[in-house]
Amino acid sequence: MTNRNPFRFTSCFDRHYLLLLILLLGMGSCSLIHYLYTTDPADETGEQISSYLESLDIPYDYSLLLLDSVWYKLNEERHFLNRYKHSTGASASPIQLRLYNKKGEIINGYSQCYGDYKKFDFLNKDVEKLTNLVPTNYNLRLEDEFEMFDITEATKKEILLKARESDRIILCYWNIWSKYFSKVVLKGIRKYKRNHPDERTLIILVNTGLDPHTIKKYSKTNNASVK
Repeated sequence: MTNRNPFRFTSCFDRHYLLLLILLLGMGSCSLIHYLYTTDPADETGEQISSYLESLDIPYDYSLLLLDSVWYKLNEERHFLNRYKHSTGASASPIQLRLYNKKGEIINGYSQCYGDYKKFDFLNKDVEKLTNLVPTNYNLRLEDEFEMFDITEATKKEILLKARESDRIILCYWNIWSKYFSKVVLKGIRKYKRNHPDERTLIILVNTGLDPHTIKKYSKTNNASVK
């Protein structure tokens, strides 16, 4: 009787299975998510953004665009959300949720690489219970966010005035190309708004759908790491 070599591939399926296993072990969770479930990043137009949000019935007060020339600042001291990624020099996630109070102080935050948004449900759970679970930077200020957006000084003043009159401010960085991973956060905002119709909530959506070639050009200029 001939002993079968346990490491000998008997089919194409075996080889594909091994390749997938190597990929799973060799890639970080966020890289793997990007590889398997998203499309290639590209510039997303105002028309595309409006149509997408309308198709999902997402509520918002302001829909803004992230300036491609300042993308690198999401990794800087006054703007980074994820303390762990910042400490390792990894680039910031393009999907982030930041919750502020009327004083402009951050209450809580979510980054794509924290894990499945549904498991945390950041907008509805007791904030104190989440503080020690995720590496959020609690030194962020709402007013510092505005240097990231393509808006006029008049619009900035208008938003800040409304923020001071609100119970909470939900600021979400998102894009279309990330598919489910942005959609689940946007739907979380929609659910929260429907469940709290009487709360004065200011919702600011910031689209991060940018051409990666443009981002890299600016990141090289500013010596920042953007992947």
